[in-house]
Formats: sequence, structure tokens, C-alpha cells
Amino acid sequence: MFRILSNVHINAYRKKRSQLEQCFAEELTDQQLSAAYARCTPQELRSAEDVALDSLPDNDIKTALQALPVQFRTAVYYADVEGVSRTQIAALMNSQYRTVLSRLHRGRRQLRSLLDTNANHPGGAPPIPTAS
Repeated sequence: MFRILSNVHINAYRKKRSQLEQCFAEELTDQQLSAAYARCTPQELRSAEDVALDSLPDNDIKTALQALPVQFRTAVYYADVEGVSRTQIAALMNSQYRTVLSRLHRGRRQLRSLLDTNANHPGGAPPIPTAS
């Protein structure tokens, strides 16, 4: 009987601990907000690609983005820079949803390749080929 009660208590404790604490915004104190911010540092929330892009100079990214063909550049720009949804990109580009997905995939792959080429040759980087 003691073991059953112990397990019930442990399960209730784990369930309560895993649930988010809900309260009204007016009831939050500055200490609670700072404690919550300290628990989730910005580094934990960032993707690996964001960290890698921060290490590259902005000029390299702009140059590589300009080297992409227009249809790929537009899709990548809308999605990754402006944060537009894929369905909205399809409407803006007057193309189908699947076409946008394909252009995003191919554009990101080309952009990654161009940035990787520049990262491997830092000082005397070969010129990025322009789209023709």
C-alpha cells in the first residue's frame, strides 16, 4: 500500500513539474520574467544555421545571394529574410506551392555551396560566379 501511494505521489509531482505554469500577465513580476529568461538563453533557441551565418560577414552573404538565379533568390529572400510563409510566397511569385518548395530547396542548397566556397578560401576567396 505504501509503494502504491509513493508511486501516485511521484507521478503527480512529475506531471505537475512538466506542465507549464499559467498565470495572468498582470500577476508576473520582474523577478519571474528574468528567471524565465535566464532558463532559456538565446543561444539555446538559435539554430545551427543562424550561428554559422553570424560568423560570416554580411558582404559574403549578400554577394552569394546576388549570385543566385532570380527565381531562387526571390524565394530564399522572401522565406529567410522577410519571413513570409510559403503559401504567400507562391502568391507573390505567381507560382504553385510545390514550385516554391522546390525553389527554396535548390536556392538554399546553392547558397550553402557558395558560402562554403567562400569560407574555405578566406583571404583570397575566388570570385563568386554571377548568374547568367
